[in-house]
Amino acid sequence: MNPRPRKILLLRWLPGRLMLTRAPATGQSLYLTFDDGPNPGHTPAVLDLLARYKAKATFFVLGSQAERNPGLMQRIADEGHAFGNHSWDHPSFLRIPPAEQCEQIERTDRVIGAYNGGRPISFRPPSGRFPPTLLLRFLRQRRRMAYWSYDSLDYRREPLERMLATIRAQPPVAGDVVLMHDDNVKRTTNGRGRVLALTLAELGALDAGAWFGGAFAGERVPTLVETIALLAELGLGANIEIKTGRPEARATAEALARILAAHWRAAAPPLISSFEVPALEAMQAIAPQWPRGLLLKEIGGDWRGLLDRLGAATLNIDHRPLDAGKAALAREAGRPVLCYTVNDPARARQLFAWGISAVFTDRPDALLAA
Repeated sequence: MNPRPRKILLLRWLPGRLMLTRAPATGQSLYLTFDDGPNPGHTPAVLDLLARYKAKATFFVLGSQAERNPGLMQRIADEGHAFGNHSWDHPSFLRIPPAEQCEQIERTDRVIGAYNGGRPISFRPPSGRFPPTLLLRFLRQRRRMAYWSYDSLDYRREPLERMLATIRAQPPVAGDVVLMHDDNVKRTTNGRGRVLALTLAELGALDAGAWFGGAFAGERVPTLVETIALLAELGLGANIEIKTGRPEARATAEALARILAAHWRAAAPPLISSFEVPALEAMQAIAPQWPRGLLLKEIGGDWRGLLDRLGAATLNIDHRPLDAGKAALAREAGRPVLCYTVNDPARARQLFAWGISAVFTDRPDALLAA
């Protein structure tokens, strides 16, 4: 895979005050940037490495992560690194309305401002994708977007030898803005590497709570059996999302069906949901007694036919593209509509007023208190 993004061929023609694609080629300088942090399980090691080599970098932080990790934000600032804005929680800016785009950026600006004295910072759109209207807004505001000229491809989680082979074959050059990420193991543990590369014992030894807050430090990654037992103790139901590709779909469905048959004792069954149609097809064939929920980014194409073919019990959809008309259209399928991920109480009230049956949230405390 080419580490030089094709989009750069177009973006490099934009004025530098609006779009950063390269930096001055002073000496042999490379401009290191890290996206998606700060993360307690990974960012400290990055900072240690930068300090060892007396290097500086720019951290394009997520506002939600920055708010959860003030100590790391202060360390980044104290050690002389720069900040950039990477949105609040990494949505697709092609799928959210302009008002929400502004809120994502401005909310993150406010958090970062506490650590850099409110100095102007660049914005890097999530996944490098943005609508032309956002570029026009930045032009009016005299604000700059920051892209990159060299992609480390670290998010592909390939073996180190393969990554190094790509870098050696197509090395960065002086002035390149290098894209990297200071996240790992889904940004929610103190471990490193892909989940599939770790054993169950290794996963069980990780700290899965410290990233969220000090009060949760030491929490382990539970197994599904342990989770089912806790749900029974608390009298709670569950939405179990299958995240897998086509090759692993049937094996994953078979394993899930075995565990549910052996351990689920609650009267109300869990909802088995997935974006991956092969996973839902496999679950439908293997254990049709468990209700299935089809996850979609937004309604489009033959979404109704897909719901019928899968025998889906619910439609689980991103709340951000929804308005009253789209919510009504979704409800016409005759199934409960569940929206993810809703953390704003006012938005939750609006969705319920439109007839949405339930919401997924990271902040049940905030929604229940409203």
